[in-house]
Amino acid sequence: MRTPRPVGSILSAVIFFGAPILSTVVLAAFLAACSGRATGPEPPATGGAGTGTGTSRGDVAAVAPTAAAALKFADVPGIRAELQARRGRPVLLNFWATWCGPCVEELPALGKFAREAGEGGPDLLGVSLDEWVYGDGRETEDKVRKALADAGVPYSNLIYEGDQDPLASAFQIPAGIPYSILYDAAGHRVRAWAGTIEIPELRDALATLK
Repeated sequence: MRTPRPVGSILSAVIFFGAPILSTVVLAAFLAACSGRATGPEPPATGGAGTGTGTSRGDVAAVAPTAAAALKFADVPGIRAELQARRGRPVLLNFWATWCGPCVEELPALGKFAREAGEGGPDLLGVSLDEWVYGDGRETEDKVRKALADAGVPYSNLIYEGDQDPLASAFQIPAGIPYSILYDAAGHRVRAWAGTIEIPELRDALATLK
């Protein structure tokens, strides 16, 4: 079992992949970018995730009951295998974490989009980076499950197990999270979003694939 690392000692490395030096300045920049406010290094509460933000993401104030999202740990080859299994449909791959404020805030909108799209729509696959902070034990799994349930997320999620450099290299992640990649039905990367996704933008991007 991977030992959980202190939140304050790792968050700057999480957002700035591969950064060799952890500093107070970098940590503060990470927290400002990820939570939208300069707060301490405590992960944000997920209980209020169902409120959502911004009218352009739709009304997600009341999260509809939904079946629990499938969840398992996976490394880079495991993520690639999950993408391969979804060939034939567009796929949105969303990297997030429970300690990332904007990540948690966008989950209800993504969950609502997935429910409305149904079987005929694109597939969504989440990848939580909580293991970097909380380890690969039950605490991490419980935190991720709760966030997904609170947000009404119906689609499968993975908890990434591994270091940041292989992940950043494999999926060309430039900096921080949330970070999402849209693949077409053939598995080609067609667009990426650094930061939260506005659902109308996602719909427009999907429309170009038809």
